[in-house]
Amino acid sequence: MKFNEDCIQIGRWGNEGWDWFQENSKESKRIVPRSWSDENFGISNPENPVVNISWFEANAYCNWLMRHWNEVAESKANTVLHPRLIRLPLETEWVTAASGEIPRNRFPWDAAGKETIDIKEIVKRANVSESGIGHTTPVNAYLRGASPYGVMDMAGNIWEWQMNYRNMKEGRLGLRGGSWNHNGVNARVSIRNLNLPDFGFDDIGFRVAVSFPNG
Repeated sequence: MKFNEDCIQIGRWGNEGWDWFQENSKESKRIVPRSWSDENFGISNPENPVVNISWFEANAYCNWLMRHWNEVAESKANTVLHPRLIRLPLETEWVTAASGEIPRNRFPWDAAGKETIDIKEIVKRANVSESGIGHTTPVNAYLRGASPYGVMDMAGNIWEWQMNYRNMKEGRLGLRGGSWNHNGVNARVSIRNLNLPDFGFDDIGFRVAVSFPNG
């Protein structure tokens, strides 16, 4: 799936997160997420998404990963892949990966023209407040919740930072996907959220978008 090349870059988005990281790491050689030591959200749950992440931190990680791709396990397992660009997804790209937001009440797993309404069916496919879990779950815990493109965990579990503004006047950036802390209707593809780039919470994380040459 190709990146959207038609968007207009405003400001120094590609470096703002990295600049933030450099400034905040001057006195510490290692910065960890705010919930890193929490037994429900942090390092003790390596298969769960990292949470309590600001947009700046998510953006900084994308820049770090681009610089250090050859050092990570994903690179060693996919030696023929050489990223052209690593960043957060635009909402348009995120929606495409979820197979669209029409009809308005559809979820990522719904077939064309279908809408899941029964909450019992939703909790079989996504970690939402009605699931009663009360924290994040592993990203592969809901195999039945995959989008038609095979993308996992696009509904529930965590709100995911996007690369674009939702309210430029207020400086608020987009979030998609719903979370374990919100009810099932908020996990529909069409639902949008937003917040300031320095905000973090234990149901906010991110998804990395990777572009490869000729990809």
